[in-house]
Formats: sequence, C-alpha cells, structure tokens
Amino acid sequence: MKNKEIYEAALNLIAEPMDEERVADYKIRAPYLLGNFLCENAALDAEYRKFAALEPIEYPHSVYADLDGDFCLAERFAPAAGYYVASMLVIDEDGELADKFFDLYSTAMSKITAEIPGVSERIIDFYR
Repeated sequence: MKNKEIYEAALNLIAEPMDEERVADYKIRAPYLLGNFLCENAALDAEYRKFAALEPIEYPHSVYADLDGDFCLAERFAPAAGYYVASMLVIDEDGELADKFFDLYSTAMSKITAEIPGVSERIIDFYR
C-alpha cells in the first residue's frame, strides 16, 4: 500500500474532490501528518507485528512520509492513518469534523491495541 492511498482516503473522508488547486494545501501538509502518524505508532506496530507473526521492519526516523512511498506499518493501521490524516487536515477549518475523525482514529487504535495480548511477567525489584 502506498502513502498516497492513505492521503486519498483521507480526502474522500472529508469529501474533497481531487482537484489539485483545491487540495494544494492538503497535499503539502499530508506527508508531515502521515510521517507523524508513522513515528507515533511505530512501537505499537512492532508489538502488533510480533504477536501477528509478521516480519519486523526498520522504521523511518523522519516526520515526513513521501506520498509516493510505501506505507511501512502493518496494513491493519491504514484505516486509522486515514482518520488521523483527515482529522489533522480539517482541524483549522472545521473543529467538529476534526473531532469526529479523531474519535474514529482513537477507536481504530483502541481496537488494534486490544488485538495485542498482554503478557504477565514478574516485576523485578532493582532497589533491594
């Protein structure tokens, strides 16, 4: 999956046509918003990959995600990324809509987190 697909999904969510003039500002901001999403969720993706038996990956250390690049997190994170990007794109224009998308993002991330089983381990006392 390409980062551009996530960006286009976000545009569809906010019902913006793909007209280059209308979305010029969004196209400039989207790579940074998506990069932020990737950085914020890399640790959760690593845990998800471990429990879903997926190959571990090397995560980017940049807050810029080229729209022509590959979406590096597990595909399970793609819908949440679309909600996140949509929320951040409209936050200045329509706070209520941004809140709606952010709630959808939060719900999607909660569902992903719930899929990762917890592990009970003994707590080591380092202060003896």
